[in-house]
Amino acid sequence: MNKNFAAFFLFGLLILLFWGNYLLFKPFLVSIVLALVISQLFKKQFQKLNLCLGHRPSLASLLLCLVIFIFLFLPLLGIAYLTAAEISNFYEKIQSENWLENLSVFTRSLTADNYLNGPEQVAAPWQITPEKIASLQKTLGNYLFATIKIFYQSASHFVFMSFVMFFSLYYFFKDGNLFLQKIKKISPLKDAQEEKIFINFINIARATLKGSFVLAIIQGATLGLAFWLLGISSPIFWALLTAFFSLIPFIGTAAVWLPVGIFLLIEGSYFQAGAVILLGLVVISNIDNLLRPLLVGKDSGLHPLLVFFSTLGGIAIFGLSGFFIGPIITALLLSVLEIYQNEFKTELDNFNHPKQ
Repeated sequence: MNKNFAAFFLFGLLILLFWGNYLLFKPFLVSIVLALVISQLFKKQFQKLNLCLGHRPSLASLLLCLVIFIFLFLPLLGIAYLTAAEISNFYEKIQSENWLENLSVFTRSLTADNYLNGPEQVAAPWQITPEKIASLQKTLGNYLFATIKIFYQSASHFVFMSFVMFFSLYYFFKDGNLFLQKIKKISPLKDAQEEKIFINFINIARATLKGSFVLAIIQGATLGLAFWLLGISSPIFWALLTAFFSLIPFIGTAAVWLPVGIFLLIEGSYFQAGAVILLGLVVISNIDNLLRPLLVGKDSGLHPLLVFFSTLGGIAIFGLSGFFIGPIITALLLSVLEIYQNEFKTELDNFNHPKQ
């Protein structure tokens, strides 16, 4: 058999299998990458703990995963519980006569105050009748039921992906060096080049993760402070909920300030409602757009413009996980280009500056 044909066949088979495995791992990529980044962030702590336990990596990995779970994920479970309680309270509130009376007064005031002056057919749909109140109750009840259902489905998905992350994290702590050595053995690159790619990968992943949490804190603190100044109840809860939703692309902080603003508007708190909606539209929504490229770019060395487009492109291609994967792919490309530039420096210099 022709040797070249065998080589092409082998490489073709490798590409096909790599693609198949990519499809298998795709749903869990974010969890795996997060586990890899966290394992590098706590690498020194793992080494010290392993040494204290007499070189028992399995036990050290298990204990460190438990500590990380307690300090990082139990607060999120607390937020989820508080959110479920608030949704339940809100559902009870809209069933009360006082809230429905406020809604009736609000809609009547639209017509009475000439906000909807005009032909009768324009104003008529805003007139409150018992039938419309019953219909509204049913609509809001169905909406809240669907919201609670989505919330618990998302919570179930979050719990499962967290399990995948901690399962991966356990083995990255325990066998991370072994995995790295196996990759180095099959790589034709020099050790320094492999190290550079790996370090850049960790740096951009860490910068993306850090930037997301910093932005979550900024957005949560900003909205929480605004709620406190406006006299809205439970500002700390709303701040925590805003920080949580800011980590979810597409949904974002609007899932908090928009319903709160509408609710305040219906209750008749017009100044508070206007302030919340204006703050959400002008300030909160733009914090992510303005600061994410700067924060991630500063820590990773990527230009803010590259961070901006790689994040948008990543979300367009990979969905919600793209905000994390997109910048990593761009950073790896730049690392490979730098290796190429160093490896073929002489040839590139001769090409760009030919001798006369």
